[in-house]
Amino acid sequence: MAYQAEDITCYANTEADSDFVKNYGCLYSWKDAKKVCPDGWKLPGKDELNALLTAVGGANENGAQKLRDASWEEGLGSDGFAALPSGIYYEDNVTSEYRNFGAQSTFWGLTLTSGNADILFLSGSSAELNTSNIGDVVHMVYGRSVRCVKADCGDHSAWDSVEEACVCTGNFSGENCDECKEGWDIATNCTTCKTGWTGDNCVEVKCVHGTTDAQTGHCEEGTCDPRYTGEDCNQCKADGTQGTLIDTEDNNKSYKTTIVDCQEWMAENMARVPASGTYYHVNGGERYDATYGLLYDWDTARHICPEGWKLPSKQDFDALLTYVATDDPDDVNRSKNLRASSWEEGADTVGFAVLPAGAYDANYGYTFGSEAVFWSSTELQDSASDAWDLYFDTTEGNTNCNEKYKAFSVRCIRKAVAAE
Repeated sequence: MAYQAEDITCYANTEADSDFVKNYGCLYSWKDAKKVCPDGWKLPGKDELNALLTAVGGANENGAQKLRDASWEEGLGSDGFAALPSGIYYEDNVTSEYRNFGAQSTFWGLTLTSGNADILFLSGSSAELNTSNIGDVVHMVYGRSVRCVKADCGDHSAWDSVEEACVCTGNFSGENCDECKEGWDIATNCTTCKTGWTGDNCVEVKCVHGTTDAQTGHCEEGTCDPRYTGEDCNQCKADGTQGTLIDTEDNNKSYKTTIVDCQEWMAENMARVPASGTYYHVNGGERYDATYGLLYDWDTARHICPEGWKLPSKQDFDALLTYVATDDPDDVNRSKNLRASSWEEGADTVGFAVLPAGAYDANYGYTFGSEAVFWSSTELQDSASDAWDLYFDTTEGNTNCNEKYKAFSVRCIRKAVAAE
């Protein structure tokens, strides 16, 4: 081997032969020797060196004669190996010199035996397998010849000089490279994704918020949780996307809904008259029901949401306020961005459309036109009589605590739909 590169040292005994590299090749350290074989070739391992010696009759004079070139001490060169007596490059802390030119040749092997690299030693009278202590700095930098052997890696694999082993190519895997990487189809020689996997890297298809189609791995058409879209039901619908809630418990009365931060909220106040419980008409008049809904005490509010929907928790309300706050420290934007445009310059940026339905307190009466208050499902800790609510007026939007007997509006939020 006579390969040369900037990061590889080629030792050449030009004093012995001015065309040393042309006639004998380079002498390399073991570290560099591992880099010089072309793609698909490698330094021979111990088994391969032993196989070579066996093929020529063994580690003896006869074997050496067959491996030597015809120009070197009656070499036969009958096996085509045609070794030449290139000698070695020797270096230690005191001396650096070429030795044994014309008398011997040594070839690096890849295999380490107890920390020593195997070498094939040839002289005029013998051929044998020895080792060189590469752990010793001196021996590591000895310059020796290199004869590469074609890497027998089998189908779907190739020699990796960094790993110093055969590695699977393409999308094959397994000990014998006869399997596919996860997600690839063996029926197409690992060139296409198997059913249920997709993309350039065959990532597993997962129906995130819907019902999985057993054939494709994607979601069955029409089964996405209404808050999501996309083939795998994994993309949130845009803020303000309108929908419809049908209350089957109230003659299929319909309510507008809206998407906010991947949650679906009622965009109108609940107006169902409960079969039991306590409720009031806004400002004491039924004429307000269609626009403002009804007011419910906390216990009634807990049971008024249709199937598949729930009374929001304090956490749900806090997340809503944080999402629409637009970094406003004074809460003004939290109110403005959720208020209907008809209520004192409301921006209604996400279609939540809060209206000033007010509240009812038996001790103080109605507060219609000045505020909006919505019950949450979260009770105040250590209190059986209080619960959290969401409060709005024209300057603020936040969560407060109130007595459960008071009557507030209700906005339901859709429950999560479990993936199947």
